[in-house]
Amino acid sequence: TSHIYYQTISEILSPGSVIFQSNISTTENLQYSLQDYNPNVFSIDSNIGQVTLVNYLSDRFYSFKIHVSPINKIFIIKLNILDYNNHRPIFFNLPLNLTISSDDTFVTKLSAYDLDLYDNENLKYYIFDKDQENFFSINEKTGIITQQAFLNQTFSKLKIAVSDGLYLTTNYLSITIYDYWKHSPKFSSNKYLFQYNKILGQISAYDLDQNDRIIYKLYLEPDGIKIDPYSGLITIHKDFFPQTIEFFASASDYAQQIVYTKIQIIFPIQPKFTSNLYFISLNSSMKIPLEILHLELVDSLNQPLLLTKFKIDQTNFFEINQNKIILKKQLYPLKIYYFNIYGYWKNYTCQTSIQIMYVDKILKLNKNFYEYSIEKNFLKNNYFISKFKIKKNSILIITSTPLTRNNCIENFYFKQNKLFFKNYPILSDICFFEIQLSNEKSISSSQIKILFINSNIQPKFSSNIYYFYTNNIRVFAKSSNPIRYKLQTNSYGLIINQTSGIILFHYDLYRMKTFHQIQLIVYAIDEKTYLNDTALIYIIFNKQKSFSIPKEISLCPNTPISISDQTLPGKKSLSYNNNFFFYYSTTTLIR
Repeated sequence: TSHIYYQTISEILSPGSVIFQSNISTTENLQYSLQDYNPNVFSIDSNIGQVTLVNYLSDRFYSFKIHVSPINKIFIIKLNILDYNNHRPIFFNLPLNLTISSDDTFVTKLSAYDLDLYDNENLKYYIFDKDQENFFSINEKTGIITQQAFLNQTFSKLKIAVSDGLYLTTNYLSITIYDYWKHSPKFSSNKYLFQYNKILGQISAYDLDQNDRIIYKLYLEPDGIKIDPYSGLITIHKDFFPQTIEFFASASDYAQQIVYTKIQIIFPIQPKFTSNLYFISLNSSMKIPLEILHLELVDSLNQPLLLTKFKIDQTNFFEINQNKIILKKQLYPLKIYYFNIYGYWKNYTCQTSIQIMYVDKILKLNKNFYEYSIEKNFLKNNYFISKFKIKKNSILIITSTPLTRNNCIENFYFKQNKLFFKNYPILSDICFFEIQLSNEKSISSSQIKILFINSNIQPKFSSNIYYFYTNNIRVFAKSSNPIRYKLQTNSYGLIINQTSGIILFHYDLYRMKTFHQIQLIVYAIDEKTYLNDTALIYIIFNKQKSFSIPKEISLCPNTPISISDQTLPGKKSLSYNNNFFFYYSTTTLIR
């Protein structure tokens, strides 16, 4: 029979040390011998069965057999060799120079490793600088260094150490400290005006605090408008219908001091006629002189332009007086006439045409201009818009005009004198086009404007939670209708501008700072639908930012932990995993 013995011994046992002793009780005269062993390491007393070392241990694991006669027993001995502390711990990825803010709590996390495998579980970190202990502290287990109090200097050289219980390794950590609270950022302009373009323009803010940085953010901007948070460059990633577009931007520094500015997009005005071809039907009974058309130029939203002039290429029969085309002579009734009209506004010139024909009976719709507003929430494919009353043998045709954008007429069609929305996507939120009514003898046209709207969109704040560290406090919410802002009933004496969302301290600000922070709820209420949204506001008066140290960080966790970039504490998130530790040897222990 065989018995297996497991034993753990230290690698520093000296030659002559006893590592195993047989405990067989018998009156027989037993003899012991070693089998499958290294004679340079082990020897045995053949009378009492005591195994001793001949030399120092060099491997991590040993195994041998002891044969006992005459009872013919076999003992299998398996030895695990415990590694002794042969190496000093070494700092790993120690930053050469840290830059932090005076109000940062978190400074950095020290990391170290030890080539002695088991010592890594017991590493402890220290600050060896009595003068700095009032300003910095360290968690011995995790190596996280925090700033305890404001240090009235811009540079500190911190002496740090790591120990495995026997050896101590020291080093120095250079820390540059900036006070970013001295100055707030300022925009170069309170309002920016940009011409509509794919690259809209760049806003710029500055801060007099050394090494401070500015982060830009947009509020209430239409979808498709983006800003680079570091450069302030604003770009447009979709087409917009020319209209008044206003939104806001902020600039904040390391200390979260924030300022705001307004941005307005200006669309260049290009004058247009409302039709590519005006149809004019005359009757021989009409008296001369006769006003046949009132000319006007409009912008892209069909708004009339002032100070316009016009010219016609046929002056024998027509003249233009106060932007009205006057027929001076009778035309030949059996002939169809075409003339070009030129319009002038500032430095722009545009052109259209006129068709004039005589008919027995003038064919027209009830109106020259139709306007429809359609809720997007109710819109579906083949959506009915309107029915037009026309006579038999007449047809209605949809045609584009100079105001038609993105070929939006593809969204519409006629069926049995009824106008329908065809299908998604909506090609333009505002669509201008023309419907032509015609029969075999006459033709006329009317203008159509269709506006797609979202009148029941619930207000939405730009953030669910706002954090403010200064008294420049403002919230933003979007809605399809005008918004009214409101604070919770118990609002610590704060008041909010119901239109702009600017929050002011009604009482003395220094009295408010007796609080560490205050928390309140703000509402954005749609003035038309009374739908609302809520957001939470934290106003923090303690400049030093909160930071909670993890209770325990295991040596080799399976999942990464999130720590701060060591060059910009508190500003970037890195994935850190203790499995980076390097070991030159690993041994599987049998226990």
